[in-house]
Amino acid sequence: MKGCVGVWAYDKTELEDEQEAIADNFGGTLSEVKVLTAGSSFGERALIDNKPRLITVRCKEECHFAVLDKKDYTHILSSITY
Repeated sequence: MKGCVGVWAYDKTELEDEQEAIADNFGGTLSEVKVLTAGSSFGERALIDNKPRLITVRCKEECHFAVLDKKDYTHILSSITY
């Protein structure tokens, strides 16, 4: 809703097995891959796949977020008709 965040990801070339890396609390190299500004969203894949992600989001300035849990996210998606 307000602010700017950096999206940081692990170098995929360092990952042999993504699930093992999550279980082992992978300590590889993080690089900033994108900057998101007010109105952007993140975290949808974790809600859809029901898995932890190898992505980190860090505030670059003061931020205000709107948060949805899986139940509300699914309800909103199911109400959209094409």
